[in-house]
Amino acid sequence: MVHSNAGRFVPVIVDAIGERVAGCVFVDAALPGDGVGRERLEGLRAMAGADGRVPPWTSWWGEDAVAGLFGDGRMRAEVSGEQPRVPVSFFEEEVPVVAGWDERACGYLWFSQAYEDRAREAERRGWAVGHIAGGHLHQVVDPGAVARGIVAVTSAAGG
Repeated sequence: MVHSNAGRFVPVIVDAIGERVAGCVFVDAALPGDGVGRERLEGLRAMAGADGRVPPWTSWWGEDAVAGLFGDGRMRAEVSGEQPRVPVSFFEEEVPVVAGWDERACGYLWFSQAYEDRAREAERRGWAVGHIAGGHLHQVVDPGAVARGIVAVTSAAGG
């Protein structure tokens, strides 16, 4: 199971692990082959400090956009405290899409409108797709519902 930008790395992970991977579930995640758009990359470069690292991601957007992602202030503080400052080069990297990675059960669970297009692409690929209305970090807001959603998508995908 992968979330957010980690979806881009699934083919190389599957290639490295091989047959031990029975299936892949993407949760509000980028799909393999998704790149970071030019505008986003330029924005990240502009945000980067002298060390070439971007600030923690919760500072990339306004307070109104970020506050609703967390169930409460305690969870926000916990997640915010664990955020790394990632080098811009992480976003510049083109991750290879290794052939055959998706020759196993795949599914997609989406929460936020930002990932609806990727969910539709997953449907076009014939994957099991589920939806739970919520923000991008819905797993910290309602972990039980998200766990049930992952189980449902996994079951529907044949896993």
